[in-house]
Amino acid sequence: MANSKQLRGYYLIYQCIIHQRFPSKNKILEFLEEHDIKIDERTLDRYINALRYSFKLWPEYDSKAKGYYFKSEDLKEASGVLRFLELSYLSDNLNDPKFAKYISYAEVDLLKGVEQVPKILNAIDESKLISFKHENYQAGTVKETLLEPYLIREYLNRWYVIGYKQDTQELRTYGIDRISNLTQTATPFKKSKKVNLNALFESVIGVVYNPNKLIKLEFKVPMSQKKYMDSLPLHKSQTHLFDEDGYAHYQMEVVHNYELEQKLLMHSIFLTVTGPDQFVDYMASKIMEINTRYNPIK
Repeated sequence: MANSKQLRGYYLIYQCIIHQRFPSKNKILEFLEEHDIKIDERTLDRYINALRYSFKLWPEYDSKAKGYYFKSEDLKEASGVLRFLELSYLSDNLNDPKFAKYISYAEVDLLKGVEQVPKILNAIDESKLISFKHENYQAGTVKETLLEPYLIREYLNRWYVIGYKQDTQELRTYGIDRISNLTQTATPFKKSKKVNLNALFESVIGVVYNPNKLIKLEFKVPMSQKKYMDSLPLHKSQTHLFDEDGYAHYQMEVVHNYELEQKLLMHSIFLTVTGPDQFVDYMASKIMEINTRYNPIK
């Protein structure tokens, strides 16, 4: 298992390669030393191999440019790994009590159920069924569930376990803060090699996946918002199409779910959905509903 220094080194190598044009080994070593990590060339080779074989993050070497680079498609598939390395890099400072007074967090609520995460991760690693009680807020019910766990996903500072219900083989998502009486059973399950939930959720904003609702969504924002939209995309698949009549136009391939609607409505003060037509009509109806609720307040 990599230690704190190694994890910080892996993240800095990634940062050096994406921010410098084809950095050589010497340039990477200099960058690491600037950030208080002094290693030799042989150790750098081990770090690069660890990125490749342990984290599936592949720095490629360009013999003509005599430096390293990442393929853009590889980075898109490695978002979870990059998030892990980013948090690992920050952890030393974030966990130091002397710095606590200088850090302000947007969300200060202590999350219920976080202590369950290690147990669920262990069950995923060992391919063992987990049993738990789950509270459904909408239905007001609490049900016993037996799950084949495949993945833990974080969204908006909340954690979810995703897997297949043992009795129906439905793909389900459960908020960990609503789980109680969690037990890792002794019963193993066979993971399907055809299923890659990480890949499935690449097209998802949030935690709900539906294979029948994948859409190519198009939208536009005023040019005054273009740099913000470029620096903080709504989704990793977001691409800039063109600029026209004072608007920047974008496209992204995402699953239509509740969280997508939430995100679009959150930005609706300046964002306009432009396609596909059926989804434009759907979002227009949602905005009309909101308008209807506010009319009596006038």
